[in-house]
Amino acid sequence: MVDNMQENGKRDAMEEVSRLLPTEIAEALAGLSPRDRALVTELRLRVNRPAAVTVRGETMFLSRHGRLCLSPADGLPVTASLLRETLLCCTGHSLHSCADQLRQGYLTLSGGHRVGVAGLARSEHGKVLSVQEVTALNIRIAWGVSPLADRLLEQLFSAGLTGTLLAGPPHSGKTTLLRQMAARLGGGWQGQYRRVAAVVERGELAGCGGETVDILTGYPKGAAIELAIRSLSPQLLVCDELAAGEAEAVEAAALAGVPLLATVHGGSLQELGRKRWLLPLFRQEVFQQTALLGSDFQLKAVEKGGLPDAMDRCGTGVLLSGRCRISDGTSADPPGGTAHGYRTVAGRSDLSGWRAEYAHR
Repeated sequence: MVDNMQENGKRDAMEEVSRLLPTEIAEALAGLSPRDRALVTELRLRVNRPAAVTVRGETMFLSRHGRLCLSPADGLPVTASLLRETLLCCTGHSLHSCADQLRQGYLTLSGGHRVGVAGLARSEHGKVLSVQEVTALNIRIAWGVSPLADRLLEQLFSAGLTGTLLAGPPHSGKTTLLRQMAARLGGGWQGQYRRVAAVVERGELAGCGGETVDILTGYPKGAAIELAIRSLSPQLLVCDELAAGEAEAVEAAALAGVPLLATVHGGSLQELGRKRWLLPLFRQEVFQQTALLGSDFQLKAVEKGGLPDAMDRCGTGVLLSGRCRISDGTSADPPGGTAHGYRTVAGRSDLSGWRAEYAHR
C-alpha cells in the first residue's frame, strides 16, 4: 500500500516537472515506465553532454526514446539551445524576474521542485553580481509522499511537540518528509490542528498543505524565525536545511518556548558531531530528539535526548571533555581542539576504543 502511494506521488511529481520542460525532454520522461519514473530523483542537463538522471543515488542516462541507460552514448544530447529553452521554461520565460535566485545558484519551481544552476558568473569583491551563461541544470524532483511521515509522527510527537532534528545525506528525502509532517501537524493529525510556521527560504516547502500552516517564503531564515515568533504565535516552527549562521535565531525561538522541527545534512551521529555550531543547540535542549535517515526514505534510527547522550549510547565517542579513558584503562588528552565547551576527536578512523566523558567546563 505504501509502495503504491509512493509510486503515485512520484508519478504526479514527475508530471508536474514535465509540464515545465521543453517538449523533447518531456516526451523522453513520458516514455519511461511507471516504475522507472518513480525511481528518478534528479534530472541533470549539461550543455553538449547526454541527459543524466539520478536513480537511488547512482547516475544513469535518459535516452530520447524514454529509457534509462548505463552508457552515455545512448543519452539524449543536450545542446546549448535545448539547455537555454529549459532554463526559459523553468523561469516562466522571464530570466530577469529570477535574477536573484540565479545569483544564488538555484531556481524554485511550483510544487517545491528545485533547480540547481551552474555556469559562468560575474563576481566582484567576493559577491556574485550576475550569471552570464548557464551551462548546467540539476532538476531535483520533490517526492509527493514520504512513507515515513506517519510512522515518525507517532514516534516523535505522540507525547507532544518537542524540538526535533531530521538528519540525513542528500537524496534521503528530508525535505519531502518535512513537508508532509508539517502538513499533517497543521491538518488535524490525531484530531488536533497545530499552528505551524514554515520558514521557506528557497521555496522548498511550496505546496505544503495543512489548514493551519503559515508559510514564510523568501525571508532569510533568521529574520523569518523572529517574525514568526513575534507575529504568528506558532506552536511549531519548521525549517529546512539549517546552517551555521542560523543557530542564534533557532536558539532564540526555543527560549521563546516554540519547538523547532528542522532538517540538516548529516548521515551519521559522527557527522553531526563535527558540526560545531550544532553543539550549543543540543546543550540548550533546542533539539531533544534526532531522526537519522538513510538513502531513499530509509529510517536508520531515532535518538532521544541530546546529541552527546545519543553518541554515548552508540559508543561513537566523538565529543569529549577533559581527559578520556582508553579501553586499556589508561587516560590521555584527546586529539583535537575545543568547540563550544567540548573537546572534539579529530583524525581517528576508529573511535571504538574511546569512551566519551560529557561535562561542561
